[in-house]
Amino acid sequence: MGAFYWENKMDWKKESEKLKLDENKSWKETADIIHDKYFPNEDKHKIYEKVRGHVRHTERYKQLKNNTQNNNNVPTENIKITSKNGESTFEGKIIELMSGEPIKPEMLLKAYNIDTTKFEVVCLTANLWQSQVKDGKKLDMYQSKLTVRPIRNKEISLEDIDEYFNNKKTYKVPTTDYKFIDDGEILEVTYVDPHNGLLAWRQEVGEDYDLKIARQRFIDCAYDIKERCKSKKIKAIKFCMLGDVLHTNNDSQTTEKGTFQQVDGRYPKIVDYTIDTIVDVLTILKNIAPVEVKWVSGNHSRTSEYIIMKCVEKCFTDVQFDITPDPVKYLKIGNSLIGLSHGDVPKKNVTAFVDKKARQIGGIEYIEQHCGHYHSEITTIVNGIVVRYLPSLCSASFYEHQQNYLSVKGMICMLWSETRGQREMWINNI
Repeated sequence: MGAFYWENKMDWKKESEKLKLDENKSWKETADIIHDKYFPNEDKHKIYEKVRGHVRHTERYKQLKNNTQNNNNVPTENIKITSKNGESTFEGKIIELMSGEPIKPEMLLKAYNIDTTKFEVVCLTANLWQSQVKDGKKLDMYQSKLTVRPIRNKEISLEDIDEYFNNKKTYKVPTTDYKFIDDGEILEVTYVDPHNGLLAWRQEVGEDYDLKIARQRFIDCAYDIKERCKSKKIKAIKFCMLGDVLHTNNDSQTTEKGTFQQVDGRYPKIVDYTIDTIVDVLTILKNIAPVEVKWVSGNHSRTSEYIIMKCVEKCFTDVQFDITPDPVKYLKIGNSLIGLSHGDVPKKNVTAFVDKKARQIGGIEYIEQHCGHYHSEITTIVNGIVVRYLPSLCSASFYEHQQNYLSVKGMICMLWSETRGQREMWINNI
């Protein structure tokens, strides 16, 4: 069977000669075509070496090379390898390409027999000269110098997260049959700075705080909101998450900027617990009225929060989500506009975007900016706009306690009319 197999593959040799010598294709282009057409199940690098080895040993290729003119100054290969600070430098390899063909780092890695899956190019330089062959065609000759280093662990990007969740199947929360209300009011529920995973000890800060306590406080607030809504006409719920959903951003117990924190358990446990908590709260709220989720990231756990929100989004088919990584968002309710951000910006700048957005939309009578970050309820006026820094359900960390940062723990919801602005404010004190 092996002899029959290779006998039927003999055409690859003629075609590789035609592609390289007649059509002036690069070694990589030639090898890719031969691989895809004749050896799709073989390793591409092996086929590259097979094609290059065959063509270079043909009489036609040798004659073409011998007919090269004006190449008396072509240096011979003298490969030199040096290493310093974890990086390796290779120099002396001569590579010939058809004129105009681009030289690529991957091409040099293969020329030096360096594994492209384990090393990356740090620096590349090449000396170029040009040779003309008998039939008028030109060759570009390169003598290269290449510095490489082992590929480090790649940081996860938001695009990587999107690609992962686009192909991931997750549990779906059953849909809810709503009795829609056309003339009701809209409830803004704020989930601000829960810092899930923060670990506090009552001997140090006066009270305990861990994942279970964080979850119970949030669930209690959700049921309290449900009870208050029984006497109200609620048209829709806007669930606004204003950042710092997690206390840390990774398994090294550090924030986005690398500050070490004390946490309650391993990172995967914190992530799973947080996802379950948010899903349970949304399940409670969506039985009251249709829910839309607005998320902006905080300064503690930007990337982790995005992963969590992609997980939560996958669980619902009847909840709307705005979880784009834009740190500044808006909530338009009739003639009211509410800006949403984490709040870790200079206070004089906090209203800049909501003010601009209101002017663009037009017809806005009531403007507010809602933020977190300070774990306290602070209402002020900036540039004529009401700014509310909203409280958190989480306890103080040791650092906050030691620095005498005092705050009243709680959760605030606001009831909005589409024509008369804010109507009520509900406070859940802890």
